[in-house]
Amino acid sequence: QGSDTDQLQTSFTYNPTSKLSFSASFNRNQSSALETVNESSSRSTQLSAHWAPSDSLSMDLSRSISKTDGRVTSSYYSSFTTAASAFRDGTVDTAITPGGGGTGGDEETETPSSQDINDRLTLNWRPNSKLSCDLSLGRRKYVSTGTQGYLADSNQTSWSLGASWTLSEAMNLNLSVSSDRTEYLDAGEGTVDNRSYVFSTNYRKPGERWGAGLTLNVQDGSSPTYVGTGRLQKSRIVATNLFDVSGQLSYDLKKGITITGSAGISDYSGGYADFRKANAEVKMRYQLSDTTGVDFGYRFIRNVSRLGPDSLIFGTSSSGQNYIANTFSLTLSTNFRGGIGAKGAGMGSSVSSSPGTFGG
Repeated sequence: QGSDTDQLQTSFTYNPTSKLSFSASFNRNQSSALETVNESSSRSTQLSAHWAPSDSLSMDLSRSISKTDGRVTSSYYSSFTTAASAFRDGTVDTAITPGGGGTGGDEETETPSSQDINDRLTLNWRPNSKLSCDLSLGRRKYVSTGTQGYLADSNQTSWSLGASWTLSEAMNLNLSVSSDRTEYLDAGEGTVDNRSYVFSTNYRKPGERWGAGLTLNVQDGSSPTYVGTGRLQKSRIVATNLFDVSGQLSYDLKKGITITGSAGISDYSGGYADFRKANAEVKMRYQLSDTTGVDFGYRFIRNVSRLGPDSLIFGTSSSGQNYIANTFSLTLSTNFRGGIGAKGAGMGSSVSSSPGTFGG
């Protein structure tokens, strides 16, 4: 058993002006099994361009293409995977022996392959030092043949728009809106749609001991939901909705000791769940040194399901979706940097203990 692998990588960058640059990279990988004629190859190409016509505006455009052909497996392993597939499909009519293999079924005549293409355009606009806006557009296509590939064949499109506004030295606002749509190419696989709206703000005045933050997240969309296997599998398009709001307060009790409190409410409805969740947490951090700190915390979670036996999809069970959890935690964390001069490797570790209670 074993395989041979050859790799080739090359890249270049071209800067015709100080405001314009192009880059490209190419990768090729060729593998073959030593005891069989199985071969596989993969190729990837990445092209990108960056343009900054002014100090306040910049644009990035990129395309990546990756393609794989063939599959490399040893004959010993392949015989057992082929046998497992044959038993699953009920097509076994000959014995399987290590190294030989054979199921008496039809052999795969189509060369397995997959191709993944990604395109992305990003714009950044900073009209002044307090406002920044970003726009991103994306497109992806994935196809595969011959039972090869790591994703379902699909077309995906996405876009996002974000803005960050610094109101003062103490306060800033952030807003983002995004959309993602994935259309599966196989008949009956359906489409996944998701839209997201996020708003957040933070306040901490320079020199003050306390700070606050608020985040609001709203999502809506739809997706296919599947239950069962084989010919008994059923599917339907299910709407999904999420409303989540959370807030945080922090206070520096004294140098090296910070107390943080947070609370939030989530409301979600979808195919397998329909619940309202409330959570709250209090934590105190004691900074023992520049590299070591201790956290003491308590967290409370209450989850209430609104699903009954008749409202669940295909009669699935709602058991265990109602619960209350209380968790106490103690965490010791440390990090340090070693090396010569200003360069070194950062390392860290933590030890935690979280006893708690959980019940319905």
